[in-house]
Amino acid sequence: MPEKSWFFATEENDQMEEKSEFVRAKRTSVIISKKGESVNSLYDCHGWEYGTATSENTGNDGTTLEAYDNTTEDRK
Repeated sequence: MPEKSWFFATEENDQMEEKSEFVRAKRTSVIISKKGESVNSLYDCHGWEYGTATSENTGNDGTTLEAYDNTTEDRK
């Protein structure tokens, strides 16, 4: 089981901040908002359960990735 960690970016600072530990994403709740549009995150689209948040898989162009605690058990 991965240790507790967070990943997030803010509208004010689109640079992704991440921890080195793997994170568990809430597949239905991690939202990427790009250019004012809400879209399914890559975590949801690809069915990832674990992964690291990086600029490669989230993008840097106006992206907001909301933070979630990886201790949640709301996976399906």
